[in-house]
Amino acid sequence: MTFFTTLAMLPDPDPAAPPIQGFVDILAWAKWLGLFVCILGLIAGGATMALSASRGDGMTMGKQIALPILGAIVVGGAVALIGFFTA
Repeated sequence: MTFFTTLAMLPDPDPAAPPIQGFVDILAWAKWLGLFVCILGLIAGGATMALSASRGDGMTMGKQIALPILGAIVVGGAVALIGFFTA
């Protein structure tokens, strides 16, 4: 028996998607947690800016609000990608 005849005798099953419900649940939890952390960061950055302005420091705390906004953009983009690939 040659290699090619042995190869021809191998079964050829139909493709099937693996069960991914657990993975989708983990992604949903991570998405919720990421958005929750971004919201907390925006609230904390806004409160810090308000305290800074009331003390007369001006708006020197721009980085503290810019980083949570950047994080929210990244998480929001990831949420959109996850929704696109899992739908």
